[in-house]
Amino acid sequence: MEKKLAGVFLLFVLISFIAAQFFVPQLASATLTREIKDKAATNDVQLTLSSRPNALMCLGYLDDVAAVAHDAKLGEVYTSELSLTGKGIKIDMVNLLRGGELNLQKADELGLRAIFSEENFRELLSRKVDKLSNVHVAVTPDRISMTAEVKMFGRPVEAQVDGVVVEDSGVLYFRMTRMNMKKSLFGRINIGNFFGDIALFGSDKLPFNLKIDDVIMQEGHVTVTAKRVNGNNGNNDGAR
Repeated sequence: MEKKLAGVFLLFVLISFIAAQFFVPQLASATLTREIKDKAATNDVQLTLSSRPNALMCLGYLDDVAAVAHDAKLGEVYTSELSLTGKGIKIDMVNLLRGGELNLQKADELGLRAIFSEENFRELLSRKVDKLSNVHVAVTPDRISMTAEVKMFGRPVEAQVDGVVVEDSGVLYFRMTRMNMKKSLFGRINIGNFFGDIALFGSDKLPFNLKIDDVIMQEGHVTVTAKRVNGNNGNNDGAR
């Protein structure tokens, strides 16, 4: 009888070990991937989780996290690529596997990088400014240049717009700096701030208490990075 009980106990331990090493990590990865897809409004997500040993993942401890999403939406604008990396992560794994929200309890390091292409800005401006059509956008380290047609007095007018991407009080904006009209009834005219600032997203749209850290305008795209504030504070931060 004792041998049978010992055998059952060993079998239980073996099954638990296999589940902790293989089944739970796969389930955690699938659950987190689904959560990211829902939040970022994209199906193109790659996620890598690692813990040493894997069994620690059952308790929500993750040594390294790396996620990459393409065509993900962040606030009002789509991204070419959105990536999240972290080290020393602790999440509420039990709550997550039960279908609850993703709660971050600790992070030694956590950062986000968003890349916005010329096509992303073209789509944003075409959608947010209904006066524009035939929009073309070029991004350089100095400016974002746009050419488009604008209807004035019922006639199409060629517009040339220059702007920059800036962070102001935790919100990322496309800020127009110059706009010229050509082929209008009045010749070439400068009409100043035609449509004002266009908000791309604010820190309230970022998960895990991340805050915008840097904005870099480059040839063909804009890169925005964000870092976690008070990363190791023991508080729960849900993914918004």
